Amino acid sequence: MDLIAQLKIVLANTYALYLKTQNYHWNVKGEHFAALHHFFEEQYEELGESVDAIAEHIRMLGQAAPGSFNEFQAVNQISDGKVGVNAAAMITDLLDSHTLLIEILTKTLSLAQNVQDEVVADFMIQRMAAHRKQQWMLNSMR
Repeated sequence: MDLIAQLKIVLANTYALYLKTQNYHWNVKGEHFAALHHFFEEQYEELGESVDAIAEHIRMLGQAAPGSFNEFQAVNQISDGKVGVNAAAMITDLLDSHTLLIEILTKTLSLAQNVQDEVVADFMIQRMAAHRKQQWMLNSMR
C-alpha cells in the first residue's frame, strides 16, 4: 500500500473516532455527566483539528482528500458509537478505538519511514503521542 492510500485510512478512522466521541459527548449521562461531557468535548475538538491536518497532508502530497461518508466507510475500521450504553462502556469503547488508531498510525509511520518522508513520519509520531495521552486519560477514568 502506498503512503497516500494509508493516510486516507488514517483520515477515515480519525473521522470515525471524532464522530463517536462527539456522539458520546452528546449522550453521556450519570453521576459524572459534567466531567465526562466536558472531557469528551475536549477530545472531539482535538480530533476535529487533526482531521483537518491529516487531509492537508494528503493534499500536500498531491491528491484530493476523501470527504464523504462513502469514501470513509470503504476503509474505516472503527465501529460506530454504541447506543444506550453507560459512561463506563463509552470509556472502554473509546479506549479500544484509540488503541486501534495507534495501530493504524504505527503502520503509516513505517510506510513514511520506508519512503523517507520525514514530514509525514513526524506527523504520525505527533498523532501517536496525542492518542497515547488519550489512552492514559481514559484508562485513568476506569
